[in-house]
Amino acid sequence: MDKYLKISLFAMIFLLFSCQNDERAYVDIPVEGNEIPITVKRFEQDLFAHQNFSPDSMQYFNETYPDFFPAFVENIIRIGRINDPATGLYLQKFVSDPNIRELYDYTKNKWTDFPDYVRQLQLAFTRYHKVFPEKKIPEIITFISGFNYGIVVDSTYLGLGLDMFLGSDCKYYPMLAIPKYKIKQMNKQNLVPAAINGWLTTEFELDNPDTDLLTKMIHQGKILYTVKSLLPETPDTLIFAFTGKKLQWCEENEEQLWYYLVDNELLYNKEEKQSLRFLADAPFISGLPKESPGRAGQWLGYQIVKKYMTKYPEATLRDLFAIKDGKEILIKSKYKPD
Repeated sequence: MDKYLKISLFAMIFLLFSCQNDERAYVDIPVEGNEIPITVKRFEQDLFAHQNFSPDSMQYFNETYPDFFPAFVENIIRIGRINDPATGLYLQKFVSDPNIRELYDYTKNKWTDFPDYVRQLQLAFTRYHKVFPEKKIPEIITFISGFNYGIVVDSTYLGLGLDMFLGSDCKYYPMLAIPKYKIKQMNKQNLVPAAINGWLTTEFELDNPDTDLLTKMIHQGKILYTVKSLLPETPDTLIFAFTGKKLQWCEENEEQLWYYLVDNELLYNKEEKQSLRFLADAPFISGLPKESPGRAGQWLGYQIVKKYMTKYPEATLRDLFAIKDGKEILIKSKYKPD
């Protein structure tokens, strides 16, 4: 009995110690039972249901999609100006094109489970609304663009280009000479994290885009930390858009990556080429092993933010974004990779 008691006490102490040292990987935002409604419009279904684009049809699209329709015509598929009388004819050619029509049918068959992803978006924006109640919840608008855009964001809508998330086995992607590292990110499971990341990136823009690498890293870390908080059940491979091997490389080489930046005096470097080197999407980081993922600097920024939020458990996401100085977060976090 005494032996059992000693073992039980040891287990309790160990459990308490472990809990106290758990890293705060995201902010827990309970929402079950309090979901907010979101508006979802299937623009591609609406568009391909039309056989002609008369003035009445054009008026319908302008009224139904007042912000998105002009953007789709002028910027996404780039067929002309929205007020050009010939635009209806160009739209007719777009939806009648055999290749585009085949792509539409292929996309429709791939996305029969889209309501499951709408549910993920609803929970994410419910959490977002709970933390930032003053901010607008966008309309969700789906579309296909002939592989032009995956995520399109405006102040009123969040556009999802479903043809850019058809799966790494999609027959079209190799034909378009899309790099393999990008194709690995073009799965259905990547849609919601990419959409939330895109929305947050426009809602929380960096005050000074010409700032140093450290500030940009930590700003991206804030975005990723918030994506994780809004999508807590989503695997980290999807949050960071990394393969398992790329994520493993980051975890195993965190210390080396950090001290590479320190030793080469890159943290406070303001050169755009250095920011792109560590923050932009790429097959690997130039000058580092080919196993390293592009955007590893964003992942490292997340680690610093996570360390800060762990050290200050009372801090909220709102508090996090209120700190504009990346160096302040680094110092207060006492970040030091093991």
